[in-house]
Amino acid sequence: MAFLNNNTPNFKVLVRNEFLFNQEKGHGEYTPGWVVNLRTVKGMAVTFCVLLENGVLFTGLPINAFCTKPCDKQSLSDLELWDCLSYDNNLIEMNLLKGMNCSVFLKNKTKELARYLFTIDFCNSSTLSGLSETPNEWKMFLWEHGRARLLWAGSIPAEVEKELVLLHGSDLQAGILVQGPAKVGQPNLTREWLEVVQPKTIIRWSRAFEEDASLSVDFSDWAWTEEMELLQLEKTGCLTLRPEEGGNWKVEKWKEKDGDED
Repeated sequence: MAFLNNNTPNFKVLVRNEFLFNQEKGHGEYTPGWVVNLRTVKGMAVTFCVLLENGVLFTGLPINAFCTKPCDKQSLSDLELWDCLSYDNNLIEMNLLKGMNCSVFLKNKTKELARYLFTIDFCNSSTLSGLSETPNEWKMFLWEHGRARLLWAGSIPAEVEKELVLLHGSDLQAGILVQGPAKVGQPNLTREWLEVVQPKTIIRWSRAFEEDASLSVDFSDWAWTEEMELLQLEKTGCLTLRPEEGGNWKVEKWKEKDGDED
């Protein structure tokens, strides 16, 4: 396991010169070099260190800065589907695959012939984010119908909530927030998260609010949560959610337990 930087098998490339001059010049020109190192920063693209033929050691180059012969530049998002999931990486050469020809299916649905070089994997649970162990964990989507918005946040913990707030801010706002408890020992539904999402209705499953050790807020003591409706699926059963004009939602409960009324 390596932290941040790792040696790579050395291989020769052509570096697109515009990446050496801040995209200001050098377009259509190339400098030969040898890739010698990679760097993984969580939430960013993998970058590489290249020893250029003039002796300069150039760092921070993305994968789309390289080619083996002059050709059109490809989009970074087509060549690298995910950002780094951790600062800690593991690089291996699979013996059977080393140097083997292969076909690569890109994000833009095209196929390219290539040669296997090595595999980069991520590790260390203390810095790892973006992976799930269960179908609902750490997955989310934002559903929109007109001005009505629903944010399904799976079981993301507070650490992921914080990253999403920094990345997306007010774009996370939604009238309904569906979010389950995080894993044992991991809090979620933090005040910072709820103040950004600003849900009028929070839908929770698996645990009652008063018994939920993963909660980072005390709804009974915080006046600012008074306008938020808290629904527990154990009591309400299934819910029907209908978007209305103006961005509001109509929420219908199929049943109530323990004598609760709508």
